[in-house]
Amino acid sequence: MTEIKIGIVGSRRRDTTADFRAVWNAYDEIVQRNKIDYHTIVSGGAYKGGDRFAVAIARDQGGKMITYFPYGHNTEDYYARNTLIAQESDILIACVNRDRRGGTENTVTKFKLYHPSGQVIVV
Repeated sequence: MTEIKIGIVGSRRRDTTADFRAVWNAYDEIVQRNKIDYHTIVSGGAYKGGDRFAVAIARDQGGKMITYFPYGHNTEDYYARNTLIAQESDILIACVNRDRRGGTENTVTKFKLYHPSGQVIVV
């Protein structure tokens, strides 16, 4: 079976239990609907929000994980990291802000560029 890579990203401002549950449900739906046995979670290594959720899901499910940390602390470094996540993921779960601005939205835009027919689940 081909391994699928599920990108999980999200704003650090979306870090509640309800946010985690929404990401978990999206992840579970992808795995169940596609009957995925082998997968890798791809994320960005932040300590809050979608990246934190990605680590928790990978640990709980015993899955593999690829983490792309930013190389520095400015916006360009974070956007470069987002490019790697977008390129590497086959499906993307995005826990976005209501204003749809920032790094999560940057990753969604790049994912659509690299995977025009790829699936983005926005929670």
